[in-house]
Amino acid sequence: MEAIRKATEEKLGQRIAKWRIHDLRHAIATHLREDLKVSGDIVSLILGHTLAGPRVTRVYDRSELLPERRAALVAWASWVVQAGGGEAVVVPLRGRTPRG
Repeated sequence: MEAIRKATEEKLGQRIAKWRIHDLRHAIATHLREDLKVSGDIVSLILGHTLAGPRVTRVYDRSELLPERRAALVAWASWVVQAGGGEAVVVPLRGRTPRG
């Protein structure tokens, strides 16, 4: 967290408010629902939650809704870029490798 904060502040040239990784989950879920009108089921899957509903439905319905999740995250990324004035600031995370 400290390395991310420092890298972000250096890139932006200013201090940022204290935050936790978990705060990103709140922000993403809120903006997906309120601003982008993404369904609650898709938001839950993005957050890694089990869908609500009868147990029998959860046992048999194992759909991952990957295209819907991707569309929601692409829309959220566009929203973030627009909220930032149309310019994305990317802070690389060293020591992490993407999963294949």
